[in-house]
Amino acid sequence: MTRPAHLATIEELSPDDCRDYLRSARIGRLAVHTDGHPDIFPVSYVFDSDSIIFRTEPGTKLSAASMARVALETDQIDMQAGTAWSVVVKGMAFDITDAIDPTSQRARAARVDSAFVGDDARWVRISGLEISGRRLSLIEPSTTTG
Repeated sequence: MTRPAHLATIEELSPDDCRDYLRSARIGRLAVHTDGHPDIFPVSYVFDSDSIIFRTEPGTKLSAASMARVALETDQIDMQAGTAWSVVVKGMAFDITDAIDPTSQRARAARVDSAFVGDDARWVRISGLEISGRRLSLIEPSTTTG
């Protein structure tokens, strides 16, 4: 019997694989709760060993994320290879722009792409991370019939 080409295998990623994918990507989607509903914003981020760091202008995203539980998702699809992966990070977000603790100072030294923000951008760190991920592979149709 031939399997339809649209079926895919789904593999849970190990924590190490999730971290590798987080390091390899630079753009994610930040999910926050604002005005009684969920909202999603693209962000340019950096992943270090225990946190996500990004910059953002003052506004809805910063207000909704500051001192709140958030989620960040990043993914990649390779249509030619028939593969995709997705990593989701959940944690607490904090505006660390004016923080003087060593962890915040180290985070602000990260090289975050600033093409999307101006001089008034604030630094945000997501910590207490819960990380999960999945890799999908297209199942090729069998070349044999049964």
